[in-house]
Amino acid sequence: VTDSLQDDAHDNAIAFGTPQTKAAKEDFATGDAFTVWGWRSNGGTDISTDVFTGETVTSSDGSNWSYTGVRYWVLGETYNFYAVYPANNNATYGCDENGNITITNFNASATGADAVDLMTAEARDIKYDNADEIQPVGLTFNHLLAKVNIVAQSEGGTANISNVQLTGIKARGSYDSSSNSVWTLNDNSHTFTAYNVSANQITTDLFGDLLLPPQEINGSTLSITYSYGGGTPETRTATLPTNTITQWEAGLSYTYTLTLTSDYITFGVPTVNEWGEASGGIIIVD
Repeated sequence: VTDSLQDDAHDNAIAFGTPQTKAAKEDFATGDAFTVWGWRSNGGTDISTDVFTGETVTSSDGSNWSYTGVRYWVLGETYNFYAVYPANNNATYGCDENGNITITNFNASATGADAVDLMTAEARDIKYDNADEIQPVGLTFNHLLAKVNIVAQSEGGTANISNVQLTGIKARGSYDSSSNSVWTLNDNSHTFTAYNVSANQITTDLFGDLLLPPQEINGSTLSITYSYGGGTPETRTATLPTNTITQWEAGLSYTYTLTLTSDYITFGVPTVNEWGEASGGIIIVD
């Protein structure tokens, strides 16, 4: 093989978009990664499973991405790609040649900056028939989780919150894109806890982002211990309202506002908004 042919082959290395999100995950850093699968076909019955089979694509600095070895486009073949972000998780990922993605035993109990923004992407029917026109594969990642925030404000001065617990939320489950129910949640509920938070007239986020599997809201309760000045701490509870929102859906953002007084706590009407979908940034993977 001549040097010029080797150079042409290198120019035809498969490139990918990198996940970027406008919501919980804003920037990427060293070690961030996603998992990718890829199949190619010649239009007949020939399907290759050795293009990408759960390959980890990792960023060295938040901008440059690489995987082990290099895959090259094959002239005349049609490609399908599927991906899950992040790759470095304690869940088990899988994908078949039809693009059915499975995620087993996902744990969504982390909060705030540690919460995992679970996303999937696909790019189908990419035909490679002209080396001069081939473009990097653009992967647009979509959220599989709902984003929930519980914020507190205080009437009558600054409330010193020593402990707050949110119970009745299911934070573990498995995802199967081929299933009508999509998510199957574990029976056990998780308790989210925060300590030593101050609340005044300006709302304070009690837990940071909660990125949770879609689920019905049944009996989820907030217990909060707080005091004013040097007063004796009081513990009060409230149930997440279900009169307007009965379940959390993937790709949506929910905000619950809790108001504290010296005598009681109340929830206002929760707000729901579109959670900014991720966008595919084109990064050449060498």
